Amino acid sequence: MTDAKESHPKEGGRQQSGAMVVKVEQKYGPLRAAVPAMPLPIAVVLLVVNIFAPGIGTFLSGFTLLCCATCGHSTLKGICFNIFCCVLQIITTVVILGWFWSIYWGVLFIQESRNRGQKRAHAPIAQAEPGV
Repeated sequence: MTDAKESHPKEGGRQQSGAMVVKVEQKYGPLRAAVPAMPLPIAVVLLVVNIFAPGIGTFLSGFTLLCCATCGHSTLKGICFNIFCCVLQIITTVVILGWFWSIYWGVLFIQESRNRGQKRAHAPIAQAEPGV
């Protein structure tokens, strides 16, 4: 087992801070990156639609990218991936897999919606500079 040691160089008798900023970002596969981050009320409605009509909420979620949502792809690519997932969810509903997948996709809508809300809450507020 190896121990990690920190070194603190000294300058003029003072010790410098060895602070390091680490940024962690999650990387998703192409299908997971296509899940749109939309307003929470829309995400809840689409989850309910996915529960009672598997795949239809996923189909509709693709079109939210045109007005009020974002995803990890371009708008057109996000719509295409959501339609592709919708078709697969409908086809695999026959063996119950599509129904579970559709519900999971709806839960992801809500998670992405909450993440979007947290990012907005922590975003710095831009202040306008006074005119010259």
